[in-house]
Amino acid sequence: MARKTTTEGDEGIQTERLIAAARDMNTVMGLDPAIGTDDEGNDIIEDLPDEDLTAAIKNEADEVLAKDKLEDDTWAVLEELGVAEKAIAERNKKAPAKEEKVADKKKAAKDKKAPAKGKDKKAPAKEEKKAKAPKKESKPKEPKGPRYSRARAVADALGKVKKTFTVQELAEKADELYKDVTGGSNVKEALAVAKIAVGVLDQLGTIQAAEEKNTYTKA
Repeated sequence: MARKTTTEGDEGIQTERLIAAARDMNTVMGLDPAIGTDDEGNDIIEDLPDEDLTAAIKNEADEVLAKDKLEDDTWAVLEELGVAEKAIAERNKKAPAKEEKVADKKKAAKDKKAPAKGKDKKAPAKEEKKAKAPKKESKPKEPKGPRYSRARAVADALGKVKKTFTVQELAEKADELYKDVTGGSNVKEALAVAKIAVGVLDQLGTIQAAEEKNTYTKA
């Protein structure tokens, strides 16, 4: 039957701590044979007398290295037993350095977050850090439905100009209507379409050419 693990051993260390330290050393150091096993490899660690368990730990303590990732209490047990002094000394040297590194990192992170006194607390906007892309010129929105064409604009303009009109007047009126609908303006383009339109309309008899050049009269 396993004995209780709440008593203290010969070194004044609680038995449960000795057992925990022994198991920790077995796992981390990969001891073979492990502390607290019989000849057949059975785990009898909890059946060992405290003095035998203490002796076994001391016997394996010479193999302990500072880099071994033993539990803190295992290191404490080794120190209380007065063994693994070299490994403990090396570990204690590394510990403050590690703590200082962690403290330095925390301080650096804190300093990075906190704005310096006397300076603007607002960090520059992310958008300012990035190169601003040139704004694209917005194209005039075209109305929904059928596209409003130059020819349609000329046809509409014909109903708005005077009875007698010039091709230039028709083109300017057509461009004005086209601009109102689409937002685009190009009098030259409107004039080219107007010239074609009056030629067709003249043949159809919708308008008649006047004596003056490029002048027409509505029929």
